[in-house]
Amino acid sequence: MADDAQPSDNDRLISVLKSCFVELIQKQEDIQKAVEALKPQVAMDKKTTFWTTYMKLADEHDKELHQKYSTDLDTTLIFAGLFSAVSSAFIIQIQPQAGPDAPTIFVAAQSLLYISLLTTLLAALLAILGKQWLMYYQAAGSRGTIEERGLERQRKLDGLRRWKFDAVLQMLPLLLQLALLLFSSALSLYLWTLHRSIAAIVLGLTLLGLGSYIALLATAIASPDSPFQTPFVPPARQAIASVLQALAVIRRRWRRLAKRLAASLARVINPKAHNTLPSFVTIPARFNQLATRKPLLGRSSAEVPAVVWILETSTDPMMISAAAEMAVDLNWPLDIDLDPLMDRLSETFASCFRLAFNGTFNVSKLLEDAAPRAVNCGRAYSFLRHISRASGRPIYREPRPFIYWREENEDAGNRSPAVQQLSNVVAILTSARLGLDVVSDNNRWGLYVYPTLHAGQFSSVRTALDYFLRQFEERQISNLDQTTFSDYLCCVVHLLSPVDAGLMVKVDKRGFKIMLLIQLFEALTRNTARIDTDLTARVISTTAKLFTLKGGLLHSMRDIERLMTTVSQFCAALPPGNIPTSVFAATLASIENTTDLALTSYNPLKLQNVNWIFCALEYVQQRWRDNLDSPEGPVVWDETTAASITSLLQFLACSDPDSLPDRPSTEVMHIILTALFTRSESACAAFLVLYRAQRWVLNPDANPILRTSWAMLRPVVLSHPNLAACYLDMGNNIANTPEWKPVFYADFATWHSAFTTSTRRLAFRLVDPEYAPFSHDETQRMYVSVVRSIWAPEFDAEGKGIDETNDSWIYSMLAFSKAWDAFPFSADKIFDFVLLAHGTVATSLRITYFGPQRDVDSPNGTVPFRPSVQVTRDTQFF
Repeated sequence: MADDAQPSDNDRLISVLKSCFVELIQKQEDIQKAVEALKPQVAMDKKTTFWTTYMKLADEHDKELHQKYSTDLDTTLIFAGLFSAVSSAFIIQIQPQAGPDAPTIFVAAQSLLYISLLTTLLAALLAILGKQWLMYYQAAGSRGTIEERGLERQRKLDGLRRWKFDAVLQMLPLLLQLALLLFSSALSLYLWTLHRSIAAIVLGLTLLGLGSYIALLATAIASPDSPFQTPFVPPARQAIASVLQALAVIRRRWRRLAKRLAASLARVINPKAHNTLPSFVTIPARFNQLATRKPLLGRSSAEVPAVVWILETSTDPMMISAAAEMAVDLNWPLDIDLDPLMDRLSETFASCFRLAFNGTFNVSKLLEDAAPRAVNCGRAYSFLRHISRASGRPIYREPRPFIYWREENEDAGNRSPAVQQLSNVVAILTSARLGLDVVSDNNRWGLYVYPTLHAGQFSSVRTALDYFLRQFEERQISNLDQTTFSDYLCCVVHLLSPVDAGLMVKVDKRGFKIMLLIQLFEALTRNTARIDTDLTARVISTTAKLFTLKGGLLHSMRDIERLMTTVSQFCAALPPGNIPTSVFAATLASIENTTDLALTSYNPLKLQNVNWIFCALEYVQQRWRDNLDSPEGPVVWDETTAASITSLLQFLACSDPDSLPDRPSTEVMHIILTALFTRSESACAAFLVLYRAQRWVLNPDANPILRTSWAMLRPVVLSHPNLAACYLDMGNNIANTPEWKPVFYADFATWHSAFTTSTRRLAFRLVDPEYAPFSHDETQRMYVSVVRSIWAPEFDAEGKGIDETNDSWIYSMLAFSKAWDAFPFSADKIFDFVLLAHGTVATSLRITYFGPQRDVDSPNGTVPFRPSVQVTRDTQFF
């Protein structure tokens, strides 16, 4: 017995082999894990994560949908086949009895049998078509990127809902039920002609079945929890609700009409008791903010239906988190029901916490690794809540179980970035504070939802503005990106006056930045009684600190003109002691490309009150000098000073020439000349100021300084083609002045270069014809007039039979010869030498484009000028 209990050699061998196999499998798993760890991890953005999650859920949903409908359609086809066979058998049985003398009741029974058969065949046909429709839907999203496949699949799913695909397929059982009712009725009528006792039994059973069906249907309509649901229940319930609502509306209108009739009757009985004037109630502006919603709202994002479908369908917290992360980057429509989505987001947010007891009261403990999911769901909830509030719909439920978590973790240190973001999310969810930080993405989301966050919380506009501005002052946030800055503007404007709901819910408001700035200054001007000067200065200074000039979208010149006009009116109305506010306001209206103002130089804005500009220029210059380390400080301005002076000079360049003084102060003239030295946007603005204020150039007291500094205009004109026409116009106005002739005589190359640049831009339509100051002929006449007056006064071209184009070429050659005779060859004139040599060679070879080629049969009968080298857009001009 003892020998039998010992394991045999085979058992020991099998045991050893098993242990070896286990070790081998374990090592294989370890190697597989190591290989997976060595593979490069591909980081997916939120879009890729969302669409990957979407397609995973879509595959599961579509598989269930196809299985459900396929089973229903197969059942319909089987029942329709069997039932049509039974109907056909009865039709064949009673068909020989049909004749011209058949009783009416027999004909009715036969007709109902045929109708029943046709109804059954129609149900079978629709079932076959339903199979084809399912195959077409199942083919969605088979090609393209994952985003394209997801969008195509969502469009087809929306098509199923829009065209009531489910309702159409749910009609098939109703058709079969109708066919069965018709068959029973026909059978009862047929038996009535044969034996009334049997017919009464069949009719009684038919009525019993019909009554039971109606009773079950009524219980399903009355109670959604009833298990006897049928396809007819949802539309029946909706129809009953519509009827009840219509009856309620009729009842309210009838009561209102009865009150009016009673009031009219009372006036007739006692007219003296009703001789007061009626009360006209003005509707507040905030209730009219949806009036202009449509043009501002635009189209909703294409991904919105996909996000809605996931939030409505999925119960997986990770899928809901991916959809929530995607939701905050989309433009949502205002007419969508967001309550079910917000309910799902609120539940998912709450699932990231567990209820605990800390000894005094219940608190919400954050689950491990649940912070990112809570952040996504909380952001999406507040995002959709903002849209609902902006659209005027009340929120049916607010999340409340998260306040204790915030209070418990108020003093917690060393938080992870996810937990810090969650703290900001909870603060906004509970309307405790704005929750700004140095992360730009968090600021953008917080500023987006802020306009509807503190509705009715503050007692006055001043209190609300003070709280809002302190969020940026205490955290020292500056230089927001363009999208976040536009959201900031929307918040400030909304605190001062209502903002259009369509604009408020728009995710990217960069295209409306100019409009929001205009509304800001208009609102500050209207609210002078409610906010004092100090608070106005804080609003403007904080906005200027957060403002980023570069990187924004392009705006039309009309928008820029309107903004500059509004800002100028605002600054002119400020008290004398608010010069810093004027400087900040001018910075907000600055133009990134100053040369664009040259397009408005011929149709100026004509800003009337410009005294504030001169005061602000002198203030900025003095502040810069006070901050210098030594009295002999650098000539170059710092970045802040240069930006302020550029914006102020832009305003001065758009001012009405009649409103400018005859000569500027010495300080302002020094600022303009210093700006010309910078060769930047400040230099362009200074040039445009001199072009606008040509009275300063002709002033006997000021022109000596300008004549000595005139050479500084050359690099500005040569570097900015938009300024060429301004230079020609200015030169044409002052070149005939005796004291200015020597200045022009020494620099023909600049004059010729400005002329060729201007004509080239006109010929190739590089400038908008609406803003083109002069035509080709006018440009040539100005050029020839100045050349003839300064460089070739002894030459008279009248009566020579030369057209204007050749006239320009001849005068150019004469002027170049004079310029070479007077040119001082020295080491510091290398650039002048190159410019003059290039102009001479280009003009001699006739490759410089002077104007449009005229037809041979032109009205003046002149010979057309044809350049020997063909000029194209690729031709290089210097």
